[in-house]
Amino acid sequence: MARYVSYRDFDWVLLGFVLILCALGVMEIRSATMHTKFAGAHVKQIYWVLAGVGAMFLVSLINYQALLDQKYDVAIAFYEQALSQDPQNQRAIGGKSTAIQTRARALSENPTHTTSVGRSFVAGKTQAQSPDSASSGGIPGFEESAGVNVKKGTQTADLPGKIAIDVEPSSPKVGDKYTVRISLLNEGNAPIQIKDMMIATTTNGKRQSGPVPPLVKEVAPQQKAIVRELPDQWKEETTSWSMEVTIHTIRGETYKNLVTWR
Repeated sequence: MARYVSYRDFDWVLLGFVLILCALGVMEIRSATMHTKFAGAHVKQIYWVLAGVGAMFLVSLINYQALLDQKYDVAIAFYEQALSQDPQNQRAIGGKSTAIQTRARALSENPTHTTSVGRSFVAGKTQAQSPDSASSGGIPGFEESAGVNVKKGTQTADLPGKIAIDVEPSSPKVGDKYTVRISLLNEGNAPIQIKDMMIATTTNGKRQSGPVPPLVKEVAPQQKAIVRELPDQWKEETTSWSMEVTIHTIRGETYKNLVTWR
């Protein structure tokens, strides 16, 4: 269990008065039971006082805020929804700021607690498209006719490329540094030559996109190569996050994949 409060936060004066009352109680029990068959009962009372003080300190180590942390993101999302309708709403602005600060304080005092309970990065499946699949027209000389069904090798399963997106750590905390590692897997028998690469990141509903230079220009057959690594720091105001990666090849193929924090 992570300690949520410091021992300096205890009301030591109040604790002192409580212990004085306990001591007076022990003295009264000793005085009342002296020279009787209950003599020595005050010793048991001392044991119970010590056990109670120990239990008090143990309970103080429990982070009760952990029961409430998972609601912070929900509250922030509601405030953002209100601000989307009325950006000048002072109550929503103040409420969102308070929720963010409270969540950050709880996380900093309990480092074992993640940004949001159960949330992590989840990658999707690669979507692939070739120039032929993007064209609606048929291939001259190979039009379909009665009893003949012309098939094109342009389906996603037929294309050799697969985009893999890994994020470390998978569940970052506020202030943590994380890295998005993008790889291209070539399952075919010919090299995949990369023409360009686009990355679009959406954070709290705000989308930013642009081209990025790949680390490699060609992926050999049956090989996997890292095409980009993107380090960043997880921000406390983040309530939603996703990244879409698009890779175009020299042959005109397009590969897309998406990773989402959820």
